[in-house]
Amino acid sequence: MKEAGIECGIISLSADFADERHREKILAKRKLLERAKDVLLRKEKEREFIVPDARPVAGLAQQLPFADDTFDRILCDHVIEHIHEQEAFNEVFKEIILVLKPGGKAYVSPVHDDLDGKISDRIQALLPEEVTLIMEEGKGKVSIYDERSMKFRFPILRVILEKSRVENS
Repeated sequence: MKEAGIECGIISLSADFADERHREKILAKRKLLERAKDVLLRKEKEREFIVPDARPVAGLAQQLPFADDTFDRILCDHVIEHIHEQEAFNEVFKEIILVLKPGGKAYVSPVHDDLDGKISDRIQALLPEEVTLIMEEGKGKVSIYDERSMKFRFPILRVILEKSRVENS
């Protein structure tokens, strides 16, 4: 962001930050990686939870520890595919909407359809009137297996939520 000339604060949210020893290990690792010249070439696991200049915050996506209307932009990357219960899935989207400022955008990916093919309908049903849903097809496909172990391939999607600005009367 700095290289692009964008002034911003970055927060890295993880339940792992709640454990002080684990948090310190992650932060120490971040300092080592910041000094390394080949950070982009490191394995994904080595970069886990490492976001340069980010403020670490302990929390769950289903219970975000932020006030309503806090963020102009939200990037929820590689989180939602790990949430398997529908109620928790719904809570993540509701929390994102609550902490998103009017006029803000949230980017959630990767998302994929289940066998029913109605992911956009399920997300749309969660959204208040002031939030617009945009679904974009990303690169790649995800494999889903049904109860008979039949393999289906669905496109990976990105969800963009746009929260309308409040009009002054």
